[in-house]
Amino acid sequence: MRVNWRNLSLTSPQPIDVYLGCYTQPTAAVSHGSEGGITLCRFDPSGGRLSFQAVTAKILNPSYLTLDRSNQFILAVSENMAAEGAVHVFRRHTDGSLIPGNFQPSGGTSSCHVCVAPSGLVCVCSYGGGCATFYSFRQGRISALESRHCYQANISAWPRKLSRAHQAVVSPGGRWLYVCDLGLDCIWCHAISDAATGATPAATSTPDHYGPRHMVFHPDQPRTYIICERNGHLLTYDWNSTTGKLSLMDDAVSLPLDWAGQPAAAAIRMHPSLATLYVSNRNHDSLAAFHLDAAGRATPAGYFPCGGKTPRDFAIDPSGRWLLCANQHSNDIAVHQLDPVTGLPTHKPPELFAATCPTCILFAV
Repeated sequence: MRVNWRNLSLTSPQPIDVYLGCYTQPTAAVSHGSEGGITLCRFDPSGGRLSFQAVTAKILNPSYLTLDRSNQFILAVSENMAAEGAVHVFRRHTDGSLIPGNFQPSGGTSSCHVCVAPSGLVCVCSYGGGCATFYSFRQGRISALESRHCYQANISAWPRKLSRAHQAVVSPGGRWLYVCDLGLDCIWCHAISDAATGATPAATSTPDHYGPRHMVFHPDQPRTYIICERNGHLLTYDWNSTTGKLSLMDDAVSLPLDWAGQPAAAAIRMHPSLATLYVSNRNHDSLAAFHLDAAGRATPAGYFPCGGKTPRDFAIDPSGRWLLCANQHSNDIAVHQLDPVTGLPTHKPPELFAATCPTCILFAV
């Protein structure tokens, strides 16, 4: 059930627990790491203030975090570049601290994303080896590995394409699970009912060399949006909820046409008003906004500086008044003010809060 963002914006907002995932070791893409891991902060939506509370879980490179359906548990993927990673379970205490539960091997290297379906199915995507690993989540515990699907390389392509599974997303209604494969330029579609059995998924090809990285579904329209890492393009697909089929509708650009740098798009989020869609561009150090019409069609609405360097992830608070951006290489969280009705930025300079090598922002409400 979606939160009524209009009611939230009109009532006296309460502080919200925010969890940051941060790299703890240098990697091929990151020259430094944090001494922490998962960091608990508190966010005051009345003034857009973020305050540090504590490092609440010290695990290796917790690069992505997600809540279970009850909001009582956090699952974190531990990204190991050289060996198999892990997926950890933590129970949220009333004070926001995290109590360790069990963990399981992630089934691959460079594991970079975890999601939980309403059915309790857990999917971990591993960039290294190009695989998705499936588990069950019951009563606060994650099961042993139930199945592992490695997506096949395209040996007919030159240069040879290797799978780079980057994100798994559950569709509205919980019937389908989609995996963005940055390496093979495709979106894999698993039926939730048989994903853990090892059944072969269907594939939707994106344009060649786009590198689909992350996607988000429109909650009210049969649309899904995919940000592509290699060229910063936003793809809009028509989505058939009965068959799971994706049909390309539109292809838009999130970067200036005259920019000569190397694109490196990262995250994508929808404003709770459903009027605006945002994506982050790391090498351009910007956030791009797209207007969404009543039918879910996306039109570029401009871009603005992220407030730091390398916007790896961002999140929008439930009131729709603030966008928090995790700037990985400038070691800060930039808090941008938004118009809660249009979802567009007010362009007031963001306030910056220190955070070492942040990679993920999770509001826990």
